Amino acid sequence: MKNKFLGLTTLALSSLALMASASAAVKITGDDTIGYIGSNVTVTTIDADKKEYKLTLTGTANEDLLIQTGETVTIDLDGNIWTNYNNQSTAIEVQNGATLIIKDSKGTGKITYNNNTAEGHVSGAYAPLISNAGELTLESGLIEVNKGAFKGTGILNTVDGKLYVEGGSVKTTVDNSWGITNEGTAIINSGNFVQGGDFSIIQNAKDLTINDGTFTTTPEGTHYSLITNSDTGSPSLKILNGTFETSTKLFHKSTAVDENTDIVIMGGKYPVALEEEVVKYLASEDYEFLNGEVVTDADYSELEEALAEAAKVVITKYTEETIANFNEAYAAAQKIEKVLKSNEQDKIDEAAATLKLAISSLKEIVPEAIQPNDTTTSENPKTFDNVLGYVVLAIGALGCVVVVTKKILNK
Repeated sequence: MKNKFLGLTTLALSSLALMASASAAVKITGDDTIGYIGSNVTVTTIDADKKEYKLTLTGTANEDLLIQTGETVTIDLDGNIWTNYNNQSTAIEVQNGATLIIKDSKGTGKITYNNNTAEGHVSGAYAPLISNAGELTLESGLIEVNKGAFKGTGILNTVDGKLYVEGGSVKTTVDNSWGITNEGTAIINSGNFVQGGDFSIIQNAKDLTINDGTFTTTPEGTHYSLITNSDTGSPSLKILNGTFETSTKLFHKSTAVDENTDIVIMGGKYPVALEEEVVKYLASEDYEFLNGEVVTDADYSELEEALAEAAKVVITKYTEETIANFNEAYAAAQKIEKVLKSNEQDKIDEAAATLKLAISSLKEIVPEAIQPNDTTTSENPKTFDNVLGYVVLAIGALGCVVVVTKKILNK
């Protein structure tokens, strides 16, 4: 009988209820930890009231996991492998209103098909490795389509699903399969995506935004491309950055690409041979394809702000050393030409940051303190002795005058 794990909230019930269920036996190993026989997965309760849990693999797991509405689950593959139960089952299903975060703390973990999964071009005999109708975030780990039938996929993001790829890898090694099928909202911020068979690494049917990542195809075939856009609906695709490595084509030439799809390219690196295809989808005339990279005019706003602040500096107020640093940074910033493109933005940003640091590091000159000249205290004994000597001399001179005067009167 298929071994279906019926959600973490269900598992938190009494052991008696669990043993009476149709699922395989589950044993409670502690107040906060639930393990289940033969699956090599431990479940830690993070917050029971909020239904927050963490799953950690301790070995190969082959039970199908259902994450129920209201649950927030983090899976740490911890260097291990999670597979589906059989060739027509989804290894992990995320219901609408549920949240799943996938990570791998050791760097060798993956989610993939098991050895019993059917191979070949058999329509309808596949299931995605992960089906998401809630919110799914891939932080690290490998999602690998290594077997499967026609149109197998690593991650199926359904119409209500929200998919965020923040790292990790998505890879296919067989024909007629995709790494990601997007029918909802998908945002790729990072990660490594490799298509090793005939088809595309991504099948997009709705809203896809690529902010960064590396996308690679290795073979050539009928549907060989990086991204295939669905022939139905009105899929939207926006590429802001990323590295796209392919020798044949970027998009599969379906009717959706040419007529129904809203494709906008605003950045990224591409093979020079794909210039004609890339230019076709550039966001506007402000963008251009230059030596394999999509560029636009660079942003000088931060540099202009720093230069305006530097112009107000009164150099005579500050120490010689800090002014020397300021002058050097100021001169370098003034030499930046306003003809650079976005692929040289780092030069502008570095000059602006260096100048701002030089301004904030300026130190004002401190005037030397004036020493007091107090002649009435013993703190200046030399001055006091001189005054005393003058007084004695004056008294002596006065005595002489009195004596001389007295002698003259006596005559």
